[in-house]
Amino acid sequence: MSKSQLKDMVVNDPKTGPLGLKVGRAHAGTDPIRTVVDVHPSFGNAERLGYLRRLFLVEAGLMPDSKDKDGGDRWLLQLIHWTTNGMRIVSESLKVEDIHISFQSKWMSEVLVHEENGVSYEGGLLSDVTYRFFNHGYLMTTSMYCEKIERFVPVLLTWMNGLSKDHYKSHFKTLLQQIKDTAKSDEQKNNLTEQIVDFSQAQKVGFMSAYMEVFNVDRDVALSKLHGCSQYFSQAVTCLKKNRSIVRFDLKDDWEAKCKALLKPDTPGNTLEMKFAKLFLEFLNAKKWLDWWCTADTQAMLFPGRKRMPLDDPPLSDDESDGEKLLTVKEIKKKLHSTTNGQESMHRVYYLLS
Repeated sequence: MSKSQLKDMVVNDPKTGPLGLKVGRAHAGTDPIRTVVDVHPSFGNAERLGYLRRLFLVEAGLMPDSKDKDGGDRWLLQLIHWTTNGMRIVSESLKVEDIHISFQSKWMSEVLVHEENGVSYEGGLLSDVTYRFFNHGYLMTTSMYCEKIERFVPVLLTWMNGLSKDHYKSHFKTLLQQIKDTAKSDEQKNNLTEQIVDFSQAQKVGFMSAYMEVFNVDRDVALSKLHGCSQYFSQAVTCLKKNRSIVRFDLKDDWEAKCKALLKPDTPGNTLEMKFAKLFLEFLNAKKWLDWWCTADTQAMLFPGRKRMPLDDPPLSDDESDGEKLLTVKEIKKKLHSTTNGQESMHRVYYLLS
């Protein structure tokens, strides 16, 4: 019983040494200063107390075991173990602005550039972050659909200690450089670099910065490679639908129908601009939310009715008819997955394994 109490005191205050535990720590209150000697007189022996403190901290994983042959090098040896067993480190940085380690097996790299009868993958790459896999940092995964096993598989994994645009850029730069270095045609590379992502500003900026640097193109071309998750948009619509300060009860169905209509192509007399105008007019309290979805960058990622610009990819040429331009874009988008649900499903597998 006494050891159990001592263990709780040590683990809850691992920075206090044997002497501090023995004499106690001063506090601002009027209560008596608590020491380990109050738990049991034998803990007044400094050598015994020091031994028990180290033992409890090692058991709790808060201190390396000096008797362990791996000792404090365990983390380094684990990295070496991963690389010798096929999980290669393809990018790493200890710079403060983008501390990260990117992993990829040989099979993952082969799946990324695989061709079936000369045709490369055209379903779009899914990229998302899981926040709960590591106690410290985040796991960024880019995945693609594998026809052989009929499920999404990872093609690049990155541990990141932050979620800044520089962290995302490091992940995407590694991925895009691998695609660029292949012997694929420019058209195949263009199709393979299409990305389905959430609407994180840092993730968007990080991808665009990486794409511009790797392929030496401008911002508009990089932006045209990003496609938003329609499921995320639908969830946001449903969330506001329940907010009575924004959407009245008698208009909740009308709100949902008009918002879902934004995801459909334009029709004569019912363009994307007209759809937004009706929403602004009918739901005045939703102005801030609508303003965000109305920005050009967001429209380009999600809404098919958004007017294409001359610098979009594939580019508009003077000798193409409007019908041909729209057909090219529709053919590309039709092959892409519309949500990141496949990637989020993979996160649940991660949690089961952890």
